[in-house]
Amino acid sequence: MATAGCAAALLGATVAAPAHGLTVKVDNQSGRDARSVFLMLSGAASSDGKLPNDVGVPLSAIGGSQFTVGDITSGRLYVSYGAKVTNAEPPTAPIRYDKVEFTTTGSAPTANLTAVDFFGIPFKLRSQNASGAALGTRAEPATATVMNALLKIPGARAATVPASGGGTARIRSPQLSPPRTYPSLDPYVRSMAGQRITIKGAFFGAPFTTFAYSGTFAADGSITLTGTTTPQGGQSAPGQPLAVQGASLSDAIYAGAGPYTVGGARRPPDPNDLYSAVYRDLVAGFAWGYWGGRYGNDTIAWCTNPDPRGYCPLGWNKPSFASARATAPAFTAFHGYASIISDLTDAYGFAYSDTGSVKTVLLPIDPRGTLTVTIVGDGSKAEGGSDAQADAAMLDDLGVRRTVTVGDDDTATVGRVSCPPACGEHAVRITGADGELDDDVVARGRAGADDRRRRPLEVRLTPRAQAYLAEHGELDARMTVTVRRPGAIVDRATTKIALRRG
Repeated sequence: MATAGCAAALLGATVAAPAHGLTVKVDNQSGRDARSVFLMLSGAASSDGKLPNDVGVPLSAIGGSQFTVGDITSGRLYVSYGAKVTNAEPPTAPIRYDKVEFTTTGSAPTANLTAVDFFGIPFKLRSQNASGAALGTRAEPATATVMNALLKIPGARAATVPASGGGTARIRSPQLSPPRTYPSLDPYVRSMAGQRITIKGAFFGAPFTTFAYSGTFAADGSITLTGTTTPQGGQSAPGQPLAVQGASLSDAIYAGAGPYTVGGARRPPDPNDLYSAVYRDLVAGFAWGYWGGRYGNDTIAWCTNPDPRGYCPLGWNKPSFASARATAPAFTAFHGYASIISDLTDAYGFAYSDTGSVKTVLLPIDPRGTLTVTIVGDGSKAEGGSDAQADAAMLDDLGVRRTVTVGDDDTATVGRVSCPPACGEHAVRITGADGELDDDVVARGRAGADDRRRRPLEVRLTPRAQAYLAEHGELDARMTVTVRRPGAIVDRATTKIALRRG
């Protein structure tokens, strides 16, 4: 498990690159021209000279759409659309960008996807060793799937950032959004008043040390934890007390960090020691929704495979977030943004996503192997799915009919719009499919976005189509439905329909 500040932000130094290293292949499935897709490597220059450090380069200018990196203690690959970015690009920038994190050094080199700061562009990672054997994959679905789900969270629309070319550049996480954008966790913290908790965990440092700390929440959510620490091969001894004020705790759950004291002394930002691990587990327990939940308030009960030394070696793996509750409380009792990221993706959803979940967010890599980074498209088509499957899914969302009855007013209802799932501006275009009206536009219709009620998606026939129906009684046609969703996402599906007089 990662210590405070380390799990989600891989920032660091470099050492001299060897002649051969990790080959990073970029598979552009974004639907955008490679000339308008930019890559930027942060942490070091590529060892083959194709990518300078912190300088954006068009994907079209990178030979073979691949590059090689040497020994990078930690680094990031940024992908942006339409313009270059730097590693200091603000999350409010109108340029649409996102990143992949990786490190090629140490005993366990890894890569990971992250939505800790925001969600803007989805990726898929595929890792292979030097012999080409598969080491695993991590993936995010199409932009539409994730953004539409995040926008269901109350207040999440205030976390969106407009893109310069229209649409949405990204949806910011709670830690980078304006205060109180997302639902407050204050009621959750206060609900723990009078409850005693026990944190049993481990610090994976030098030396490896386990700890067992307990405390009881005050009425305002404040808590002082006391307990023992046991270094590997050593004896248990009392540790210093760790205290957290309730007023800071709810914001810290979202941010993954906040003020606390150890032995009465205020802690510096992002320390990496045993006490940061205790604080991490306190905060992460709230984010996962475990505290006050169905498994009790002892962290060892949150995993199915506890180590005899008193910690969960693979993290907390019992069902979390909403599933950690026997009944739903009247307040928000978990990190809702992280819950959606966890449900839909293999990415970090908050700073301590590696403390739990049934998923493993870190992907092993071979420093002499290959990491394929696929830039996933914006539409609703599932990874590996056919266009027909994507069309069917969208048309099913809209309740599109295959036989449409035209009324006396020359209008017809071809489906039903609601938000969610079919959020966005809807346009319908119907053309003749055979005979004298083949390829002619015979009907059009529109529907606005953000309608929370299910309402008709209507079209009006052209005068020529009206005359044709009056003579023939039925018109075979092709209908194309276009949905422009948040995030500059455009979904389009076509189906055959029959227009008939009522």
